[in-house]
Amino acid sequence: MTYTVVRNFTDLQDDNFKYRVGDAFPHPGAKVTKARIAELMGTDNKRGMAVIAEMPTERTGSHEETLSDVQTGETASKAEKAKGKARKKA
Repeated sequence: MTYTVVRNFTDLQDDNFKYRVGDAFPHPGAKVTKARIAELMGTDNKRGMAVIAEMPTERTGSHEETLSDVQTGETASKAEKAKGKARKKA
């Protein structure tokens, strides 16, 4: 599974490695347990909020979902439908 950083954080369990929004998690060479991933995806951490999210690896139609789509809960196919409606109105 692929994970992406959705909020900036410093990983205190990885020699204070700094992650920024959009970074892949974990960084190359880092070993992370399933428990640590669950902690960072949930609210049971020092930030009290999810700092990483699962990134879909399969395509939706002919487009991949983007980080902003995942953060807003909008999929690429929904975005394309909205664009199509906008074109029809124009």
